[in-house]
Amino acid sequence: QQKDKGAPLTLVFARTKYGSDKLTKKLRKKGLKVESIHGDKSQSARERALTAFRKKQIRVLVATDVAARGIDVKGITLVINFELPDEPESYVHRIGRTARAKAHGMALSFCSKEEFAKLKEIEKTIGSALPILREHSFHQEEWVAQYREFRDRKPGRKNRPKKPARRRNFRRNKKARR
Repeated sequence: QQKDKGAPLTLVFARTKYGSDKLTKKLRKKGLKVESIHGDKSQSARERALTAFRKKQIRVLVATDVAARGIDVKGITLVINFELPDEPESYVHRIGRTARAKAHGMALSFCSKEEFAKLKEIEKTIGSALPILREHSFHQEEWVAQYREFRDRKPGRKNRPKKPARRRNFRRNKKARR
């Protein structure tokens, strides 16, 4: 019995080729029909995966940003950012894969503590804070508080690391010893 029958067409983004393959294997173990596309796949393998996705033979496609450029598949209603992109503009391109031509769709993003800076840049680029879903098993309320503190820090002297001692003083002391 297939678990994903009737599931929405879902495009999942991973940052790396390795991450894309690893996630695909995990999803297959959970019983989902899923394929991945990335730069290490042959052109024919990418075409087969895209054709199966367009025909809804598979409901989940895992892709890297580079491999997903130019993909235009109608009916994608869910985009998942399994990992946040390195460039905030890529986030905009990713979520633009859903809700095309005034259709409705949803984009979800997972964010680890290590990705706080990326999330801050994405929010700055789109001009608003992303809503936080608290009703799932991965939610960490303490991370939300830590992110808000990180995001709301004002640039200034308090937040900068201390500058090392000036070398000028060292040189003066060296001259005085001569």
